[in-house]
Amino acid sequence: MPPDEIPSLRKYLREHKPVQMLEREWQGLQTTIRRHTYKSYGYAKYVVLYALLALGLCGLTGRSTMATVRKHRYLLLFWVAWPLLYVALYSWYAPISAGRRFLLAQFVPFMFTMAYVVERQGAELRLLLISGRRVKVGSLLNGLITVLLVTDIYWNLAYRLAHVGGGN
Repeated sequence: MPPDEIPSLRKYLREHKPVQMLEREWQGLQTTIRRHTYKSYGYAKYVVLYALLALGLCGLTGRSTMATVRKHRYLLLFWVAWPLLYVALYSWYAPISAGRRFLLAQFVPFMFTMAYVVERQGAELRLLLISGRRVKVGSLLNGLITVLLVTDIYWNLAYRLAHVGGGN
């Protein structure tokens, strides 16, 4: 390639206005959400569900949550910055990328963290009495999600697998 056609950051910044860069980021974010979550294999609902459960439990255990935040503020800053930066990077790359692999690379760490928060903050609440047995709130929530997961696995194996083209 001629030297003036070789892509580089310097060349990109010289040839594009900030508005064009923000527009690319916005369009990529919309593409990422539409293509990689709405048309997903079903993982998006678990991300939303666990995030809402974790936020709800953190709200119910306010003092404990704030003590943990104060104690581990840099860990929390990292945990919040990491997915935001990755979504920004994926959104930037979305116009030329057709795969879910980049977004799914963050799925397991995110879900592990959310499940940990649900279990930990759920343990801060009083035990529930169900059929004469004492049950932790976090364990109950994880059990209910396991039932949803088993139902989802059955649905995907019995019905969806037969209608999804190979590689999609």
